[in-house]
Amino acid sequence: EQALDQYKEQLDQQVQEAEAALREQRAQCEQLQTQCQHTQVQLEASEENVAALHKDLKVLRDAQAAVANDSKHAKERFQQEAAQAREREEAVRRELQTVKATLEDMEAEVKEMRRQQTKLKAEAQDKDARMQLLASERAMLTQQLRAIQAE
Repeated sequence: EQALDQYKEQLDQQVQEAEAALREQRAQCEQLQTQCQHTQVQLEASEENVAALHKDLKVLRDAQAAVANDSKHAKERFQQEAAQAREREEAVRRELQTVKATLEDMEAEVKEMRRQQTKLKAEAQDKDARMQLLASERAMLTQQLRAIQAE
């Protein structure tokens, strides 16, 4: 009877520890989900920035084409504007590369966060199942203990 009481106390302690671990994992899961949503917002903003940069690049190319059609006496002005347009185009390309790299990093972060979230959910499900098993064992032992005490 004393051994059953001790075993019941051990099971109660294991259940409490499992519940605490489960609460902690759920909090981590929620935090990851919040981070994931924040990163998703940043990702969408970066995609919009990329689209705007593409538009700027098209405008610059159109400007270069328009300048190329100017008359011969505007050749010097054209050369200056073309050089500036190339500089702006190069700056836009560099920024576009930076944004693309950032975008890829964010996508990798989102993928990793989703992987971690899936892992934490699976662990939480495992712990839920374990808690249910421990609770059913505790109930069975409590029933046996009562039966022994009734005798």
